[in-house]
Amino acid sequence: MGTPTGKLPWWQLTLFGVGCTIGTGFFLGSSIAIRKSGLLVLVIFVLAAVATLFVYEALAQMTMQDPQKGSFRSYAKAAFGRWAGFGMGWIYWCSEILILGSTLTALGLFSRVWFASWPLWVFTAIYAVLGLLVIILGSQGINKAENVFAMIKIAAVLMFIVVAVVALLRGRGNWDTVHSSAAWLNKGWMGA
Repeated sequence: MGTPTGKLPWWQLTLFGVGCTIGTGFFLGSSIAIRKSGLLVLVIFVLAAVATLFVYEALAQMTMQDPQKGSFRSYAKAAFGRWAGFGMGWIYWCSEILILGSTLTALGLFSRVWFASWPLWVFTAIYAVLGLLVIILGSQGINKAENVFAMIKIAAVLMFIVVAVVALLRGRGNWDTVHSSAAWLNKGWMGA
């Protein structure tokens, strides 16, 4: 198999990866998880991040030793057979479709903050059309859009961290709430 020539510099690939990782659902999903189950879910987020780091480290090492089109699907096929590769490909496709739907819904929910009287489906349709336009423009359109969105997402995460630290240091945060067991285990040990 010939080695494909990459047209993206490393920094664009890095921004693309960060932008995809910090998706729109990241903010909405995190807020729902913290509100429903308490602050202890942050420990679960850290454990999931460590597990993801191990998976991507292994994938990066496999890619360096044997670069192939198809990424993890190709490696599953080589290790476990045709059906494993086939299954991995379809599992990935299904997960991307589900992620797309949840991302469009999250974007619509965020937009309704400013336009509360508009139905959710209008925003979802608008963002779906915008996404299709970016894809139709080709990889350059996706790269430019994803770079801008990645910078916005990184800035938003940093802003949340700075605002939280400033609020806690200036005494505006409620430390008693953080130190109570109800904040960490919102619905008790069993989550009932």
